[in-house]
Amino acid sequence: MKVLLFSPNAFITPHALPEALVAQSLIKNGIEVVKIGCAGLYQDYCVSMSAASVWPTDSNEIKKQICLKCKKNNKEINDLFSFNYDSIDSYLTPADLGLIDELGGSIKADNWIDFSYDSIPVGKYAAYEFLLNYKLNTTNLTTSEFDIYKIQIRNSLKTLIAGERLFDAIKPDRFLVYHALYSVNHIMSAIAQKRAIPFYSMHAGSHLLHRLSEMTIFSGVQAQYLTNRSTAWFEYKKRPLSSRMVKKVSEHIGELFNATSPWVYSVKSTGKNTAQLKEYFSIDAEQKVVLATMSSADETFAGSIADALPPQQESMFPTQLTWIESLIEWAKQYPKIILIIRVHPREFPNKREGVLSVQAKALRILFDQLPSNVKINWPDDDISLHDLLKIVDVGLNATSTVGLEMLLFGIPVIIYDPNQFIAYPRELNCCPQNQNEYFLAIQEAIDSGLSLDHVYGVYQWLAFRSEVVGIDIGDGFQVAQVGRLVKMTQKILKRLGLTSTEPASLPGLKGSGNISLKNEKWLCHAITNGQESHLMDFVRTLPPYVDADLLQTKKQIQKSLRRLLLPLSRVDQPFLFRVNRLFGGIK
Repeated sequence: MKVLLFSPNAFITPHALPEALVAQSLIKNGIEVVKIGCAGLYQDYCVSMSAASVWPTDSNEIKKQICLKCKKNNKEINDLFSFNYDSIDSYLTPADLGLIDELGGSIKADNWIDFSYDSIPVGKYAAYEFLLNYKLNTTNLTTSEFDIYKIQIRNSLKTLIAGERLFDAIKPDRFLVYHALYSVNHIMSAIAQKRAIPFYSMHAGSHLLHRLSEMTIFSGVQAQYLTNRSTAWFEYKKRPLSSRMVKKVSEHIGELFNATSPWVYSVKSTGKNTAQLKEYFSIDAEQKVVLATMSSADETFAGSIADALPPQQESMFPTQLTWIESLIEWAKQYPKIILIIRVHPREFPNKREGVLSVQAKALRILFDQLPSNVKINWPDDDISLHDLLKIVDVGLNATSTVGLEMLLFGIPVIIYDPNQFIAYPRELNCCPQNQNEYFLAIQEAIDSGLSLDHVYGVYQWLAFRSEVVGIDIGDGFQVAQVGRLVKMTQKILKRLGLTSTEPASLPGLKGSGNISLKNEKWLCHAITNGQESHLMDFVRTLPPYVDADLLQTKKQIQKSLRRLLLPLSRVDQPFLFRVNRLFGGIK
């Protein structure tokens, strides 16, 4: 068997080194791996530059520094692992560049979404990271936006033309890439799909402390986003969790509450207590609080454009904006209820992105005049989600994983589009089927009050994501060093160019290129067997548990969660009372 590994972003060592460990595992299992990188083909702009906080409008000199660093990393990795290597650049001719100019000239701001070449929807696939970087949820681009998007189109056309030639020459049996939705990666994956060659996408795990020492590997682009509907999940959740996994999930939750990771959008708790929060939002003692948490529209839009999400089905609220508008109208009828609408922090400049989204601009108009019992929680209010949840009675979630955090506080969560909900298992929420049921469910949830009924399900889900979906490569990759490297590199690059203080290119790797991983078998499993994933086969290897374990596991979860919630109380007696009431007399 021959595997073609497309690896154009060696600059991003937290991705490039784990993917190298996967490639090495394949080689050790008798599979030929041909690694293809970039020798400067994407020098106008690429994912590596985006990772270094460089923008398409930055100078060519800054971009050149990223290219040099990327090439250096690439050479070191190839030499260290003795990979069979070539560059995609060598498969493109001067004549091809003329054709690309001609094709690019035919693409206009009003038709880019429909542009296809050689039966591949290049226009859509080229847009993925562009839409995310600029937080767009529309196909209507300004002149300046379209000029930047044309860089993506040009890169994608280069990839398509060179990639076809590359596949002809190498004749792979499998195609492998890190994050198949990145534009040029998606184009290469589409070439494989057109040729009926199974293609696989790798990605980091979801555990906030261990994400870079976990690898996920799935066939295609949709399966990785639909694990909450997988047979493996429904089988896994039948068994009580081990003490080890309860501890590991609690570490993830602790990091979530700590809010230092760039993957956590909320700010860390500042200890705002119940009285302060109620005063801030003008909430009377008798009023119940309903929190509606919005999602970032651009992420959903980009995913749907890239064909990563299941086909859209009719929802009771066609868009998030119509959902919010309907909630505002509903709240007018119930002055004893306070509706707080929490705008997703990604809509505004934050720890990861410095751009204001299109949806944020629309929300400012929508929220211009509101009834007195509707409050807006803007990101610049600087209120931690985990402080805000101290006063919430019912959670209304769009599509976000924030629903898990509400459930951990014992708050019942209602979603409005279960067919499209993929953030976590929809069965952990209340899932009404129409608008009448939806608004009735809100009132019923207020009446029923807080409960820990779903907390065990949250722990099971987070354990499934880490133990089963994420394959542990921690014995080959040391994550802590990588975090320091990324921060140091970004600071250097912001000063225009690299200096003699540049950190080592390949930190975090445990070994000198011949590393034996305990989970080599699972890294190779789906690829060698032509399966969608390793999930179900892995679950079958887990030891069975007896029913008597379940009660003990639930007690351990409650003890762990209580310890995590109590530090948020500080001198907040009402929240402390809520926590004690939730956990009862557990010892």
